[in-house]
Amino acid sequence: LIHARIARMLPGGFRRAAVPALKSPVDPRESLRLLDVDPNFEVDLVACEPHVRDPIHLSWDARGRMYVPEMIDYPEGPPAGRVMRLEDVDGDGFCEKAEVFAEGLAFPTSAMPWRDGALVTADPDLAFVQEGGKRRVLFTGFAGGNTQHRVNSLQWGIDNWVYGGNGDSAATIRAAGRPPVALTFADFRLRPDTL
Repeated sequence: LIHARIARMLPGGFRRAAVPALKSPVDPRESLRLLDVDPNFEVDLVACEPHVRDPIHLSWDARGRMYVPEMIDYPEGPPAGRVMRLEDVDGDGFCEKAEVFAEGLAFPTSAMPWRDGALVTADPDLAFVQEGGKRRVLFTGFAGGNTQHRVNSLQWGIDNWVYGGNGDSAATIRAAGRPPVALTFADFRLRPDTL
């Protein structure tokens, strides 16, 4: 994962570097050297293998820990996805500590810290996962289908709602004690406290 800090917003930013054809994968630190970056931008390596692999989304909690869903089971399964929690312990900007936060998920596409855990999307569910892996489904019914077009991208909005993308699927979403909601080719917002 490469994190870009923007010193000043200018058009451009990243340009394709003139590099020789590579015959094998390049070490993540070496790949930084191969980037041709506008001098108004800075690129840092935040995390890489073996701490994280097949990342799909990322978000940070209030303690600065990064939550990264990994779609290890892409494209056909069986369910082997997980959410990693990474932490920069020594303050140098690189996450040297990594731990499995949740595992055994089918195609996880987002993890957003909330309360003492994280909201995690993995079809057909949007669940609240707590420390230690305890899982409670808040919403269910998100459609499967194309692995790249599933429920995804949970994030807080400035209005204190959680927003997410539904992909390109038609689904009927259910939450305990609430009437079902048809979610046909549309994105959504929710309040996890009140469902």
